[in-house]
Amino acid sequence: MVRSTIAERSRGAVPSDPVVKKPWNKLAIPAFFVSMVAVAIGFFTTSTITVIGVVVLAMVLSGLSLHQIRWREERGKGFALIALVLAVIAALVTAMIIAVSGAL
Repeated sequence: MVRSTIAERSRGAVPSDPVVKKPWNKLAIPAFFVSMVAVAIGFFTTSTITVIGVVVLAMVLSGLSLHQIRWREERGKGFALIALVLAVIAALVTAMIIAVSGAL
């Protein structure tokens, strides 16, 4: 076990944090937010065109963020996966509403 002094740490001789933290993906949290907006719009509005547009945007953002997370080894995979699941649920509910009501 190697011990370092405070003076060595302050000079930069010994790294203060040996664990390198991965950066967050910049699309994961916006994808999560847009997915939540898609679900909210789906429940509280009658405009199915708006819901379809927001759902498509949420799916694209979450798909891009998952791809970037895999290739760049970034954090935020949970946000991206939940965003994709919420977008799919909103799309299925919207499709069922369109099928039942027959109106777009």
